[in-house]
Amino acid sequence: MQSPSTLPAATTTKRRVRPWMVWALVAVALLAAGLLTTKFVSIGEAEAAATGTRFDPAAYADERFAEEIAPQIEQDAVPLATLLQDLAGGADEADFGHAPGVGSSYSFPVEFTGVAGAPNGSVLPVTVEGVPSGIVVQVQIGPALNGTALRDVTGTVSFNEFTNQLEFQEVATEFNDRVRESVLSGVDPATLEGSTIHVVGAFTRVNPALVSVVPVVFEVTP
Repeated sequence: MQSPSTLPAATTTKRRVRPWMVWALVAVALLAAGLLTTKFVSIGEAEAAATGTRFDPAAYADERFAEEIAPQIEQDAVPLATLLQDLAGGADEADFGHAPGVGSSYSFPVEFTGVAGAPNGSVLPVTVEGVPSGIVVQVQIGPALNGTALRDVTGTVSFNEFTNQLEFQEVATEFNDRVRESVLSGVDPATLEGSTIHVVGAFTRVNPALVSVVPVVFEVTP
């Protein structure tokens, strides 16, 4: 039996640090730092940066609203009472309107003649013969006009035209501004109650019990 002094010493294995390991760690660190400080942009944003231009929603609206969007709404408009009766009966919304994407609410071009109630802020309630009971009809008269119905109703304005959601929304706002500046500029809300009005416009069916129309035609019967 060997004495303690003659037992073999325990061996310790050391891993040599190879130069390539050091460089690999440096490369990983540099890559991580680069990803954290890199801003990824779309093709549209890159093209805009290269040309020094930015999307102009007002110019877009000037080019398309009066010459294309409003005339198409007038051309495609269907009687509001008939549309609502058909939808209440289970008709397919896609047969009458357009939506900007899957899962989005449909917008419809409509026309109607009715009796105006008392203005309530920026909306005007209207009684329209033939509209199913329980459905409130109102016309947006400003100054604030809300929604994207004018942008979406024709099906000719696509999100794919724009760089991002902000530009898409800006177009809807500019279309609404065109209505406020032209169609509604001469409308005096204080004189409307009890008047018979004829409206052509669009609404988005978010709530089946509410029809809130943004007009492209607003006429008061003398």
